[in-house]
Amino acid sequence: MMAYIHILRPINLAIVVLTQSIVYYLVLAPQLFETSLSPIQFGLLMLCTAIIAGSGYIINDIYDVATDQINKPEKCYIPMQISMPTAWGYYYFWISLGMIIATYLAIVSHNLPLLALYPLSIWLLWLYAKTLKKSGVGGNLVVAFMTSFVTLILIVAERLQLMKSENSNLLQLLLGFAFFSFLVNLAREWVKDIEDMDGDKAIESISLPITIGIDKTKKWIHLCLATSIIALIWFQWIYPHSFHQSIFAYVFVVAPMVKAAIKLSNGREKTDYHKTANFLKLILFAGMIYLLLFSPIVKAYGIAQ
Repeated sequence: MMAYIHILRPINLAIVVLTQSIVYYLVLAPQLFETSLSPIQFGLLMLCTAIIAGSGYIINDIYDVATDQINKPEKCYIPMQISMPTAWGYYYFWISLGMIIATYLAIVSHNLPLLALYPLSIWLLWLYAKTLKKSGVGGNLVVAFMTSFVTLILIVAERLQLMKSENSNLLQLLLGFAFFSFLVNLAREWVKDIEDMDGDKAIESISLPITIGIDKTKKWIHLCLATSIIALIWFQWIYPHSFHQSIFAYVFVVAPMVKAAIKLSNGREKTDYHKTANFLKLILFAGMIYLLLFSPIVKAYGIAQ
């Protein structure tokens, strides 16, 4: 029974829900004159986002049986604990439930773009698991985009308010965080591809390190990290920052990204790349804290002054 829970990656889903809650209630909503979503509607939006992510994990495991038995046999739930037909039924259950919730949410909030985003997301994750994951960069781009999607869907939900001139700075802040999430997660995906080369070769995947080699892949990862650093420094110039916000950005975001680049350069073993991938996950978390420093609620306690 626990396999049905573990296959959804509950910790990752909790992170998705927590991220959306923090962005919406601590950063977005306090700076808007009024929000488009009621608390119940926002709860349904979070549930839909979690279902999208959870169904993505299921379909990925369905198509990744051969690879997972090589790369991570201890986490291979299909077909060891869940049969293939049952896994497909489980997948269809979740995406159907999500579609019902998305339809209801779009109707009650008068926001049809939210309804369009649901099948688009499900289709992208299915396409990634079935085809794009084995086709190189396209799959990496989809995963990185879906990470930023957690924030972008909030922008779509509150787009009418965010498009007003008085909220232009807030829109820049959210788009900047989505862009940062995209780049760091793209770098992390390529690091994981280096780590998983053995299993990917077994299924004849054409991941970036298999196609162009580890050394050239590292250069692309370094480019992502360098672009993130440059974008963050540029963001310091165009967006008003307090002293504490700037110090946090350099000490807890920029410096760790430089360290990640060095760790990657020195990496030789599979465990080295696994540690680097986890380190990049911590940098994503630091980016979330950095975003929080722009919350009026945090500023009220003098933390970001």
